[in-house]
This record gives sequence, C-alpha cells and structure tokens, in this order.
Amino acid sequence: MYLEENMIEKKYFFIINPIAGNGRGLAAWKKIRKTLQEQGISYTHKYTFPNQESNQEMILNTVDENHIIVVLGGDGTINEILNILIDYHLQNSLSYIACGSGNDFAKAISLPSNPLKAWKYIHHQATIKKICVGKVKINDTERYFLNNVGIGFDARIVYSANHSKLKMLLNKIHLGALVYASFFLKALIIQKFFPTLFKNDGTSIQKYKKTFLCTITNHPFFGGGVKLVPEASVFNQSIDAIILEKSTKLGFLINFLRTILPLKNPSNSKNWHHQYGKEFKITINSHQPIHIDGEASIIDLDTVSFDTITFPFLA
Repeated sequence: MYLEENMIEKKYFFIINPIAGNGRGLAAWKKIRKTLQEQGISYTHKYTFPNQESNQEMILNTVDENHIIVVLGGDGTINEILNILIDYHLQNSLSYIACGSGNDFAKAISLPSNPLKAWKYIHHQATIKKICVGKVKINDTERYFLNNVGIGFDARIVYSANHSKLKMLLNKIHLGALVYASFFLKALIIQKFFPTLFKNDGTSIQKYKKTFLCTITNHPFFGGGVKLVPEASVFNQSIDAIILEKSTKLGFLINFLRTILPLKNPSNSKNWHHQYGKEFKITINSHQPIHIDGEASIIDLDTVSFDTITFPFLA
C-alpha cells in the first residue's frame, strides 16, 4: 500500500549536550521534550559524554537505520557526532538545534536560532539535502568539518577563548558570540607570520611568505556570525580559503576588517588572497595554532590536506 511521505512516522534520535552554551543545551531539551510529549511524537534521546569513545559507544548501541538524528549542542558537538557517523559508515540524516556559543553552522543553513522554532522547522518543513562536508588531514590524522578550519591568527583567538573563564561567563549571560572578539588584540600581538605553499586542486601553486591567517571554510560564517566569504555555501561541492598576509599590524587589521565588514573589497590588496576548489594542500612546516570547527590546539604542522564529501542533512 502506498503511503504519502507526510503520513510516514518519523523516528527521531535526539543527542543532547547538556553543558553546551553553559547549560542552554539542557534547557532547550526540556522545552522540546515537553512539546514532543504533548504532541505524542515518538523519540529516543541520549546525553553526550565528555569523551568521544563513550559517545561512539552510545550512538552505536542506540541508533537504527531509520533514525533522524537531531543534535542539541554547539558547533563542536555537531562536529563530533558527524565524525562518528562518517567513521562508522552510518548514513542517518542529521539535523541540528544550535545551543552553543557561535552557532555558525545553524546560520549557514538558515535554521532558526530559537530552539523551539528550530525544532518546529525541522519536524514540519525541513527536507533532506546533500550538504558539503570538508575533510582535513593533519599530519596523519583525518577529521571532517562543517564550518571551517583556521590556521594562524583566527586559531590563536579560538585557542585563547577555549582556555579562558571568560567564555563560560559570556555564555552564561547569552553573549557567547563576543568571546572571540575579546581575544582579538591578544592574538594580533602574539601571532607571528609563517610561510605557506598552497596547492589548489593539484594544479595551481602559490607561495605566501608571510601568512598570518589561513581559513578554509565550508560556508560564509566564522567567529560567531562574521561573514568571511559571503558567496560560500554548504550546498555547493566546494570549499573556500582566505589567506591574509601580514605587512604591519595596522595593514593586517585594515585588510581583516575589509574582509569581515561591508567595506571596500579587499581583493585589491596584495596581502589578501581567495582560493576556492574541491581539494587544497597547504605545506606549512612550523609550529602553529589550528582549529577545526572551534576545537583548537597548537601543534607542529607539516602538510595539511583538504577534500570534500557529501552527507544527508535535514535542513
């Protein structure tokens, strides 16, 4: 017997990070759970663990092939769940209710910022789309990303923010997006320029002697809603790279502001570079800060490679 699509009951598996956004993940879940119970919607739910191994076990022991997985958390949470699904070859459709600090990915796919409105949109209006997912290989480790990978200046900001008490404080008063701006000046002073060799799709090769910021992005936003590449989209099978070289601190600051604000196009500057394609390879050979979807570290970087895949997303 033929059933209309809207007559088929959806099976939801909610994965909640209760500490995302200083508790906003748990608060959002309580409201959504009440709605689910009032409407008689069938669901399964689990809370995340502090370590990835436990989250892998939790997902593998709970998920079935018909589940639509809805993640409540920040960009770091959705990144971890995505990587688990890909690593274990699970093709469940994924969706997202943003409860973190920056929530750039929710902006990129135009999901409502209000958790209840986001849930109503997901349940009643969203459709399954193939989105672009970036893949980065750092030394010998592969990881997937939905937002961006930053090397240099922006990663320095993220690293400082993640290791500060200010992030928790700003999240508590719902100003989490400001945390990155708070460490802008510190990163400007501390970060040093470094040489990079940039290969685009295996053909075009460019040398940048004084790289200060190198961001590879899957969509327009970074740093809590700043538009870095307005024309980028997760629905295109390509990624974009912005490389800013440093002449003086003032010169870099002017070019950076031109990049993120609707001012004069920075492409006229010899220190501003935009690359786009499906595959990048960046040779660095130095000790640098790097972040993947907001999870930052400072490590020795040799060659960092980028590629793309597609993944089903309910948006």
